[in-house]
Amino acid sequence: MLNDKIVNDYQKMINTAVLDQLTYAFYQVSIVDIKRLLHDQGVFCGVSKNKFLSKLNQQFNSILESNFGVQLSKGIALNGIPGAEVLEFRFLRGLADDEFYDAAPKSFGSKREKNEIIIRLSVELGGGKIQRIEYPTHFISGSMLYIPSTFYSIN
Repeated sequence: MLNDKIVNDYQKMINTAVLDQLTYAFYQVSIVDIKRLLHDQGVFCGVSKNKFLSKLNQQFNSILESNFGVQLSKGIALNGIPGAEVLEFRFLRGLADDEFYDAAPKSFGSKREKNEIIIRLSVELGGGKIQRIEYPTHFISGSMLYIPSTFYSIN
């Protein structure tokens, strides 16, 4: 079942801006910028804001210890927050800038390789803040929705 919350054009604009800011914060590996986007009473992967940020900061520290590049893919969550957009950040460790841009892009949902860290999030937005984050385990690519015997483009 897809998210069926009714959202007006203004809310769509605000939600898009929040998702863009979240994306930029991941590109910059910035806990401070992510903290600013999270609602104080939100639930993030089953824990409070501070516990979530602490766990995420541990992952960010390991990313910052070596050269890295980041690739972003998008999909749709089938569990956690069904119907929510999934942001998949792949941090490729140990690549110089020129090697990163020459590397073949990874397909959404593909398995993690030895030299990468994958952070995959589904996000629920409200009031210009992120209200909830889950780590989805079931998801599909954002470009095609598969229903048996039929493909539907959702773009």
